[in-house]
Amino acid sequence: MLDAIVIGAGVAGLAAARELQRRGASVVVLEATRRIGGRVRTLRLPGEDPVELGAQVVHGAGRALDAVRAAGLRVERLDETPELVFGVGGRAYAARELLASGLRPPWALDAELARGDLPDTPLAELLALRGLTRFELELALEWERQVWGADAAELSAAGVGRLTRAASAPGEHVVVDGFDGLAVHLAEPLDVRLGCPARTLRCSPGRVDVEGDGVALQARSAVVAVPPTVVAGGGLRFDPPLAAGKASAARALRQACASTVAVHMTHPAPRSMTGLVVGELGGFWRARADCRVLVGSLKGPPAMRVAQAADADLVVRLTGPLFPWLRAGGVEQVEVARWHAEPHLLGGPAYPGLGVSDAAQAWRAPLRGALFFAGEATCLDAQPPRVDAALASGTRAAEQALEALAG
Repeated sequence: MLDAIVIGAGVAGLAAARELQRRGASVVVLEATRRIGGRVRTLRLPGEDPVELGAQVVHGAGRALDAVRAAGLRVERLDETPELVFGVGGRAYAARELLASGLRPPWALDAELARGDLPDTPLAELLALRGLTRFELELALEWERQVWGADAAELSAAGVGRLTRAASAPGEHVVVDGFDGLAVHLAEPLDVRLGCPARTLRCSPGRVDVEGDGVALQARSAVVAVPPTVVAGGGLRFDPPLAAGKASAARALRQACASTVAVHMTHPAPRSMTGLVVGELGGFWRARADCRVLVGSLKGPPAMRVAQAADADLVVRLTGPLFPWLRAGGVEQVEVARWHAEPHLLGGPAYPGLGVSDAAQAWRAPLRGALFFAGEATCLDAQPPRVDAALASGTRAAEQALEALAG
């Protein structure tokens, strides 16, 4: 019998399995899809640097940066001063000009939120009381949706403020060699079985049985590193069923509807720019000087709408006002990662919705001394939903399992 089975080969699951194995436990990782990495996915186009369709950058100088460097991957400091433009109503507005005219930018509002002791009420209600102009409010609402992955009416003011404070470490890095190299490094010493979806976890004293499509394994413990939304949707069942509080936590930890669009252009961008498009098809779009790939990161309803109809014409119509050098006929290829449509992920990272702090604590609590839970959603009461949180959660779940195994 194995010491542990890890369900899910995303960063959290791989980190848990690696720590378990490093400490002498026998472990198998089951992954439902045909690839490792979860929401880490790197696109490689001929003649171009790797393009990230999932996790984009390494934030701050914490656990993720250490792990990337330990994997032998090259990193570069992200340009923190690209030209920023806002697209509103089909027109482009240069951020520097708006700031000079007295605009209250969305990031300044975030800083205000981080300083306050806020209630667990909808963020939209708090923003409406800030005395913003209509234009400032439009920008702020789109900014929060694209940063966190949900409309401000669904976001918790307390949660956004708390996670903004936690995310205050300066500096961001891009992984020059591709973020997927981290997943490869974590998985190298492990027994990872791809295309093996777990369907049912049966827990009895001292034993966990995992059954699925062609899967039947037994272990003394299991680490569940799949998104809680998958569990809430019945993609992974428990026998006996989860207690009401645990099941309620899985439902409360909702994930962002998210898509990433990579546009391979015929000519390189003349300069580095970041654009925020406001509206039904809003999102962040980033161009890098001398690079032929334009990347769009979209969350909320815009992610669904753009993903359903992403083609060259739509991209040019959306981003043309922001990037005037992009014209019809200037697009060779459009690649789309539809995270909300992947059945074993069902979206981007979890977002700080109402009541999320209690839900995160309930979801990460061990169950019956044999089931342990990992993933960025388990940290959402204290850490932004980033790779750092995924790594930390995996290590924490492994330590909990090892303590139980030793007992």
